[in-house]
Amino acid sequence: MAGGKETPRQKMIGMMYLVLTALLAMNVSKDILKAFVTVNESLERTNANFSDNTIRVMKAFAESKASNPSAIPYYQKAEEAKKLTQALYEHMEKLKHVIIAEVLGPAEPGGDTLKLRYLDAKDNYDIPTHKMIGDNENTPITGEWTAAELRDKVQNVHDKLIAIVKQMAPGTKAPLLKDDYEALMKKVETFKPDASGETEDGIPISWEVLNFYHLPTAGVITNISKMQADLKNIEAEMISQLSGASGKVSIKFNQLAAKVVAPSSYIQAGQPYKADVFLAASSTDFKDENMQ
Repeated sequence: MAGGKETPRQKMIGMMYLVLTALLAMNVSKDILKAFVTVNESLERTNANFSDNTIRVMKAFAESKASNPSAIPYYQKAEEAKKLTQALYEHMEKLKHVIIAEVLGPAEPGGDTLKLRYLDAKDNYDIPTHKMIGDNENTPITGEWTAAELRDKVQNVHDKLIAIVKQMAPGTKAPLLKDDYEALMKKVETFKPDASGETEDGIPISWEVLNFYHLPTAGVITNISKMQADLKNIEAEMISQLSGASGKVSIKFNQLAAKVVAPSSYIQAGQPYKADVFLAASSTDFKDENMQ
């Protein structure tokens, strides 16, 4: 999935996630809740792979800018983006631990028990809902470790990443190619925490309710891991685009000329003449500085 493209394995995980969510809505057995552990751990492994790959790319990027000064502004933007995504990722990870700790209760130990696999009450939906939404889904609570706080943080990172990309629009001092710019803008836009537009009893269903209300703990934790995967996917896409941006050149061909290429500059009398004749495109944007 590096570069924002999903592998067949990741597509399979996504399909499993959707199927399990649908089965959850049907109140099926606890065996389905255990299946969420498999999906969640697959997402967490994917996120770890993303992180490892990002570290390698950033290390190579840092080394390359030493011999390529034109890469410096792109590297600075990549560092800025990575700090934003890493801070949000760590908040999400801590939120998962907070939720599991709440379900376990104060008498239970921490450590490995803060992993979904070791949680017995995977079907508990009262505690996650109360912790993140409150008692009334129409007016979700605010404050630390709530769904509203998470939504604000996601929105903030989305807005700042959009701003970073806009600073590299075609025509700026350190631009991306038009296609790369538009693709990256579209990619970041998918992370915006918008409500689905659905309603229940005439009341719009908020992003907070859609993702966290009345879901069992297994579903809540997997939802957050899915958000982390989306975040890592965007991070990888941005760093991939930025690390290669300085080596790309946008060329606009603005003149044509007929060219003749012959195998020899002279022929003997009676010898047939052969040559390749073609139209060549060129750009006046390129100049030979040695001739100026």
